[in-house]
Formats: sequence, structure tokens, C-alpha cells
Amino acid sequence: MSDNDHKAPEKKVDEDWKKRAREEAKAGAGASGPDRGAHGKTAGAGRPDDESSEAAQEVFDVLPPFVRLLADLGVQASIHLGLVENPATGEKKTDLEAAKRLLDVLGALEEKTRGNLSADEAAYLEDLLYSLRMGYVRLKG
Repeated sequence: MSDNDHKAPEKKVDEDWKKRAREEAKAGAGASGPDRGAHGKTAGAGRPDDESSEAAQEVFDVLPPFVRLLADLGVQASIHLGLVENPATGEKKTDLEAAKRLLDVLGALEEKTRGNLSADEAAYLEDLLYSLRMGYVRLKG
């Protein structure tokens, strides 16, 4: 048998849901916290819901539960890194200790779920962790 007889299986990645999840994370619609209502909307934020945040919430709602968890933790970390404004205050504020704790949680999830995630879930987690860690390093440096 030649080396050409054993080709690596082609990796199929649904890029569409990853794009939607990133858009949701940028919009901040998945931010969690004590002011988050039953439908994932932020209560008392002092700003009316606009069409883009409604659309982002719809995208967030159709994501698989584990990806929603990751996106939620990613948004929280982004808020603590000062990359996204806090939906409760409308301000961008950096809290590197809180960001590090969330990065540690995401890292633990990556380690403990290794081999048990779909290819899409593993790729999303890897991309999310890489992006957030690079943001942390830039601020910490």
C-alpha cells in the first residue's frame, strides 16, 4: 500500500453557526449576569432593544447548549477584558483578575471535554480560547 491510500478524513466544519456565534458575542446579547431575564434579555440596561440585538438573541437561542455556554463565558471574559461594553452599565472596564478566572474555567472545560466534543464544538472552543488569551496577553504585557 502506498501513502496515498490512507488519506486523512476530510474535516467538515459548519462555519455558519460559528459566524452567528461570533456576531452574537460581538453584539453582547449573550452576556449573563444577575440582570439577565428569562429570555436572555438584559433588564434595566437603560437602552431599548433594537433589531440587531433581537437578531443576535435569535441566533444565540438556536445554538447548541454547550456552544451557548461557551459563548456566554466568552462574552463575560470579553467584558472583563474591556473588549465589549458591559450591558448593565454601558461602560468598558478592564478587570484582568476576573478575565483570568473565566479563561481558567474555559481552559478547564477544554481539558475535561477533550475527545468528547463534536469537531465544531472543539473548534469553537479552541478559537474562543485563543482569541481571549491573546487579548489577555496584550493587556497584561
